[in-house]
Amino acid sequence: EEYDELLAQQFSITTPENSCKWKYLHPSMDEFNFTNCDLIVDRAEKNKQATRGHNLCWGNGNPDWLLNLTGNATALKAALAKHISTVAGRYAGRLYAWDVVNEAVSDDPK
Repeated sequence: EEYDELLAQQFSITTPENSCKWKYLHPSMDEFNFTNCDLIVDRAEKNKQATRGHNLCWGNGNPDWLLNLTGNATALKAALAKHISTVAGRYAGRLYAWDVVNEAVSDDPK
């Protein structure tokens, strides 16, 4: 709240970067926590700023429950579909764009 006026004056776009990562947004298989992301999106709307979603799928910032599904393609696909439909559905019409898959290609030369 202390910086609301400055943020509204100096920025035209916002990205709830960490708040949209699975680790924070989907901490357990059957739980979503939109508190922090909602705060950022609500503030951006109040300030007439655009919001870019970051991200729906990435190799980092994942909760342990998701990492434990490794090797089970059916469960991973179901978790990804549920996550994307729930999160994208919640913010439909409120975000101007999404980074759907972040860093899909490994930068490891091996």
